[in-house]
Amino acid sequence: MNDAKHSISSDLPSNYAVVSVSVTARSTAEAVDKALDRLDFVRGIWNLWKNRGHTIRISSGKRSPVNSILLGPIHTLHHGNGNLATESWWYEPQYQGPVNPYDEKAKIENMYKYMVRFRSHFKKSNYESDLMQAVVRYVRALDSRDWDDSFLRLWGVLEFLTGTLSDSYKVTIRRASYMFADKEYAHLVLSHLRDYRNKSIHAGSESSDIESLMYQLKRYVEALIEFHIGNKFRFSSIADAAEFMDFPNDKALIDRKISKLRYAKQFMSGS
Repeated sequence: MNDAKHSISSDLPSNYAVVSVSVTARSTAEAVDKALDRLDFVRGIWNLWKNRGHTIRISSGKRSPVNSILLGPIHTLHHGNGNLATESWWYEPQYQGPVNPYDEKAKIENMYKYMVRFRSHFKKSNYESDLMQAVVRYVRALDSRDWDDSFLRLWGVLEFLTGTLSDSYKVTIRRASYMFADKEYAHLVLSHLRDYRNKSIHAGSESSDIESLMYQLKRYVEALIEFHIGNKFRFSSIADAAEFMDFPNDKALIDRKISKLRYAKQFMSGS
């Protein structure tokens, strides 16, 4: 695989961990997609645990991704006996050289505990495949050294988790704000982020505050992932959870709606 080295323009890492993922597939392409999705799902949980405690970062110099646990630059596909399944290889186009290894040994036990809890809740979900997709999209967004790209990808995850892929931005913002005690403040922040997203898409411009904006948006995406994973209501789908996010914020108004629903039920039953 010496030829694979020519796919990247920087030095290969010498202190990365080697990871193998076992899958069953009908084609090379399916095997690679499955393996990378499963690996990125695990990486997504680990990076979520690490990232969620960080709400701001101010950097200078060469840009670095938000994630601490990244993929290596080159991937190969093998049969069960270890022999190469194909002479092809896959590489990370954004690789710019080795990063410092994640070496917080004292905290790794807590990371594994978080993963156990996360996967326990995940297995109880009625929409596992959608949640896996959200986690994979989240981790890949924050792998990027292009922070504007990370921001736009994160906004896509926000829309996905609020069930608003074809709805208005107002619905996305309202539903995402529902997760927070100070909903008015969350609504203002998300509206500001929405305005930047639109400006970036249509004008192709990037703010000097993009790192701060990316971290603000990251917080809301992480809150939504953990809401979907940890909720006790056992929603049937993201759409079902999104309907919950549309409920009023006022308890008195909810009580009135419950009363009216009871009246409607009595009326329909003819009693």
